[in-house]
Amino acid sequence: MSAGRHGDIGFVRRGTHRFLPVERCLIAHPAINEVVTKLQGKGAGLHQVEMRVGANTGDLMVLPDMREREPSMPDGRKVYTDALEGHVFQISAPSFFQSNTVQAERLVDMVRERLQLQSHELLLDAYAGVGTFAALFAGDVREVIGIEESPAAVADARVNCAGFTNVRYLEGKVEAVLPELDEPIDAAILDPSRQGCHPDVIDAILRLAPPKLVYVSCDPSTLARDLRLLVDGVYDLIDVTPLDMFPQTYHIESVANLRRRAS
Repeated sequence: MSAGRHGDIGFVRRGTHRFLPVERCLIAHPAINEVVTKLQGKGAGLHQVEMRVGANTGDLMVLPDMREREPSMPDGRKVYTDALEGHVFQISAPSFFQSNTVQAERLVDMVRERLQLQSHELLLDAYAGVGTFAALFAGDVREVIGIEESPAAVADARVNCAGFTNVRYLEGKVEAVLPELDEPIDAAILDPSRQGCHPDVIDAILRLAPPKLVYVSCDPSTLARDLRLLVDGVYDLIDVTPLDMFPQTYHIESVANLRRRAS
């Protein structure tokens, strides 16, 4: 068995390695454990089986289609839905979505509290994913600009933000797209992967210098590296708050709150 970042669990067979069966994962959703039980011994010849569940919708995705091996499995759909703060999100198989939705809603609250968004403001959402922040904050600002490189995530985001006319999504690497922006940004969210921000992203943020900046990080070491550059530039670090998104693991999410220094 193997567990991935998305809370997925899969049967894995590699070379001559021997794997012990896992009947139940203590930190997995009950629906995933139920699927694991039903598929035990039925994954022969497969590299992996991916399972995801929408904790707030009950939507279940199992890939590849396993109905020939176990008729009770879902229909092999490549998208599922989950919800945060009552907003339903479409998530396709290649896209990332937080599996711990209780803490994800707390994360949204923490970012909202720190940004104190106003109706006249332009919000930049860098590494925007499937549109989580864009959809939940669109009603608070004049416009949201989301930047995301994954075509699958951008396609999901266009569905998830379809009800908002003030969300603009730009597809491409943040380090390629952000330096091309030249309009005044009032507030910004940086939510990169574990590698942190590309140097060109930091340079672009320092040039645009939005007065309010929140950096969401899943790796304390790259967060510290990037905060050093931002603080050496034009920002004051107000606070950093850890958030446990993955209980019983060493992973920790952090929310850093920064403000542009007065000239």
